[in-house]
Amino acid sequence: MSSPRGLEAAEYLEKHKIIELMDNLTSMLFFYRPDRPREFLIDQLEKLKVSEVHPGKPPCLFNESNLDALFGVLDPSHQGSITYSQYKEGKTAIMLQRL
Repeated sequence: MSSPRGLEAAEYLEKHKIIELMDNLTSMLFFYRPDRPREFLIDQLEKLKVSEVHPGKPPCLFNESNLDALFGVLDPSHQGSITYSQYKEGKTAIMLQRL
């Protein structure tokens, strides 16, 4: 059984989505491989802060070409449509990247 302090820490991480944030920032580092990683992370956090106040375009790994590629994977027969299940799968992938 976890200690009260450990449970408190876990609740804090979950409430503020810290694990998801760190996963996203780490993924962005691996994806973009900036020459100045600290400055890159600061910039991403500043963009995230601005996007909370002024909804717009938060930092994200996905761009139009990524979405086209994802749709292509979900629609391998090029029917121009996907099932609701495929939509949910793709939406989940995108939402996880935005956290």
